[in-house]
Amino acid sequence: MARSNAIACIHNTHKEEGSFTKNGGWTINPADPGNWTGGKRGVGVLKGTKYGIAANTYPNLDIKNLTLEQADRIYIRDYWPKAWGDDWPEGFDQITYDATVNSGPGRGPLWTCRALGFSKADRTAPAKA
Repeated sequence: MARSNAIACIHNTHKEEGSFTKNGGWTINPADPGNWTGGKRGVGVLKGTKYGIAANTYPNLDIKNLTLEQADRIYIRDYWPKAWGDDWPEGFDQITYDATVNSGPGRGPLWTCRALGFSKADRTAPAKA
């Protein structure tokens, strides 16, 4: 189980992504490859994006009817651990998690480690909060 700050970080990212707007920020834009289950425009089924959860990454989800609670569970399961969310002090967890969500699981921790001057391979470097 992720530490208590996980939900706060996830909800901060939700705010930035427009998840708390009408319909959870649901979009269904045929020009956006992330809105298609095949990851390319016109490939697969056009399901859209909601709460930052995109059809190209989760093709079997009912994106339109996704709840905030379901999205939070996905973020805690699939993104928080890849951001090393529980390993960073408060503040660094938010920055690293947000970069992980927006730029890919490998990039968030890599960028934070580089900024702090150590290798991503040195997993012991981040101090626990």
